[in-house]
Amino acid sequence: MPSCITAFHVTCAFEHNLDMRTLLAENDEVKFKSFCLEHSSNATKPPDQVRTEADQGKLDLEKVTLRKQKLQQLEEDFYDLVKPSEVAENLDMTEWLVDFVYQYWKMKRKANYNKPLMMPKTDEVDNLAQQEQDVLYRRLKLFTHLRQDLERLGQKTELVGD
Repeated sequence: MPSCITAFHVTCAFEHNLDMRTLLAENDEVKFKSFCLEHSSNATKPPDQVRTEADQGKLDLEKVTLRKQKLQQLEEDFYDLVKPSEVAENLDMTEWLVDFVYQYWKMKRKANYNKPLMMPKTDEVDNLAQQEQDVLYRRLKLFTHLRQDLERLGQKTELVGD
C-alpha cells in the first residue's frame, strides 16, 4: 500500500465509498490519507461494463453537440418564448401595440440572423462577472474557515478522548 500511486478524483472517491481518513500526526499536524479502489475495504466496485476513455469522450462530444443543437433551435424559435398577450397584461398596455412592437422585434431579429437587437454594454458584463467572482471568493474563504474550524474541533475531541 505505501507504494500505490493510483490517481483518482476526490468526488469519484466519495461516489465509490473509498476509504479516506484524517490522521493527527505527532507534531499536531493533520494528515489526510486516502486509499484507491483496490486498497479500500468498503469500496463499491464499478460495474463490469466500464466505459473506456474513448467511449466517454464520444459521449461527451454527443452531449455537447446535442446541447448546441438545442440552443440553436431555441435561438431560431426565440419568438415562441414571448407571449404578447402576457406582456400587454403585465405592462398594462393595449394588446395591439405590444403585438406591433413584437412583430417588429421578430422581423428585425430574424433579419439580423437571430442576434439581439441591443448588445449589453461591456461595462455591465464586466461588472456582473466581477460580482460573480467576488461571491465565489467569499464562499471559498467561508469554506476554508469552516474546514479549519472543523480540523481544530477534531483535534480537540481527540485530545479529550485520550
